Amino acid sequence: MATTNPIRDCFGRTCFRNHGGRRNAGHPLIVRYITNEVVYLPGNEPLHQILKLGALMLGLVVLEFICNFYIVYQGHIMGASIEHDMRNEIFPIIRSCPLPSSTTRR
Repeated sequence: MATTNPIRDCFGRTCFRNHGGRRNAGHPLIVRYITNEVVYLPGNEPLHQILKLGALMLGLVVLEFICNFYIVYQGHIMGASIEHDMRNEIFPIIRSCPLPSSTTRR
């Protein structure tokens, strides 16, 4: 009968999977370290290491969120500025065009 490690079964297979297709390369490396090294430490040491590494991963997710928010926000501001400039350039041209006369209307 093969022996199993309940910590490895719980954390290695379900809790630390990389859901959502993140582009962050740090998460898989941390998970691999946990599943290959940390779960085999003696005593309660695996739980303490997993909690520390989980906090690190959470910090990385928060940092990634902040960076993505900044990039999207700056992109929106730039797009709105470009749209404003384009409108300021094209509206005088449109206003100077003659309108069709109302007599041709049926």
